[in-house]
Amino acid sequence: MNTLTAALCKKPVIGVAMWLMTLCATNQALHEKYVDLGSSGALLSETFEAPMDEQYSLIFWLRQESADSAAPNWSNTLCSTSAQVAPALSISARVTSIAKGVTTLYSLPIACPRPTHEDGWTLVVGSFKLEAGRYRVELVNGSALLPLKGKRVQVLLRGEGVGFP
Repeated sequence: MNTLTAALCKKPVIGVAMWLMTLCATNQALHEKYVDLGSSGALLSETFEAPMDEQYSLIFWLRQESADSAAPNWSNTLCSTSAQVAPALSISARVTSIAKGVTTLYSLPIACPRPTHEDGWTLVVGSFKLEAGRYRVELVNGSALLPLKGKRVQVLLRGEGVGFP
């Protein structure tokens, strides 16, 4: 999808028609990447393509282990103690533009309690404004989250600007 298509997808009438014809899509920079938040240290180092200039959200998605298991919930996992003062999860992200050689560091602390508008299985960790081009993202977990040891947490890097108008 290019910038013109993204702009048309945001228009009230033509955007709905384009959406129904599946011409509008959310830019997903990372595909099928999973991390273990139950361990500290380096989580992910991945090269990706940002197809257009836009804001990208870094999202952690708790995946259900099996159809029989209970649905996971970030609030219960992160905020297990009633009075949590320190960040429940401390993620740092290093985003490097391969063409420009510019590196930007982001500190992304996740605090408790979680907002009530969040659904139980997705956690928006942070967002970055990226120009079109190739990037390398490196994620580091500052502290292990033991309830998630061995659990499947999918990492999404999703463009925010495209989609249903």
